[in-house]
Amino acid sequence: MIELIKNKLEKYEYKYSEHNDILSINMGLSLYVNVEFKENGKVKVSDKLKGWNFLTGMLSMSIKASMIYQTIGLFVIIFLLPYFIISKTHSNLLIPALFLLVGMTAWIILWSFYYFIKSENMKKQIIFWIEQK
Repeated sequence: MIELIKNKLEKYEYKYSEHNDILSINMGLSLYVNVEFKENGKVKVSDKLKGWNFLTGMLSMSIKASMIYQTIGLFVIIFLLPYFIISKTHSNLLIPALFLLVGMTAWIILWSFYYFIKSENMKKQIIFWIEQK
C-alpha cells in the first residue's frame, strides 16, 4: 500500500520523505501531511504545520490546534484592548487598535482556511487512492 501512495505522489510530482512506515508529504509553506501505515493494516492521515509558518510562527502543531491557539490569542488581545483604550494616555489609539484587531483576525481566518482546505484535500486524495486499490 505504501508503494501505491509513493507511486501516485511521484506521478503528480509531490515532494515527500519516508521514515519507517510514515510518509511525510510537503505541501508547501511549512504544511506537511503525514501518512502512517500501521501494522494492523490501518492508515492514519494527519496534518502538521512545522515552524516558521504564517499561522503559528515558530511553533509546530496541527492545523486544528493552531486554530485553537490563534482563537485563544485573539481573546486575550480582545480582553487587553479595552484596558489600553480606556487609559487616558492611550485614548488616541482606539482606531489603530481596532484596525490591528480586524487585520489580525482577517489574517488568521485567511491562512487557517488556506491550510485547512489544502490539507483536507490531500487527505481525501490519499484516502481515495487507498480505497481505489
